[in-house]
Amino acid sequence: MKVLKVIIVLIVVFLSVMFLMKQCGSEVFRDQARKDLCESYSQMKFLVVKGRVDSVYEDKSNHSVNTVNVNSGNNIQIVYLEPDRSGLFNYLQANDSIFKEYNSYDVVVKRAGKENYFILDFGCSNN
Repeated sequence: MKVLKVIIVLIVVFLSVMFLMKQCGSEVFRDQARKDLCESYSQMKFLVVKGRVDSVYEDKSNHSVNTVNVNSGNNIQIVYLEPDRSGLFNYLQANDSIFKEYNSYDVVVKRAGKENYFILDFGCSNN
């Protein structure tokens, strides 16, 4: 009977340790993912976008990332808007004109003679 109690205690301790390791591990993963995301957001500030929206889609081959292809005349620029919370991705349509200046998170979209303004927001504290 004592052996059975010891085995049960060992199993409970083992499962508790495994649970804690999983929780801590997933928290570390989430922290790293947030850090990577905010680094991407910081780099977005220095991106210059000027052109016509060629296509707007969820890139299934790249974890369904919200993607915009912008035709700047000479080339197609690929812009990833995951997980922007400004509403820009949902608003954009093919043939919209889109402008984003260097050192800014502000985006201007022109459609049918009207301008709409967005501020990129990835949920990071350095907005």
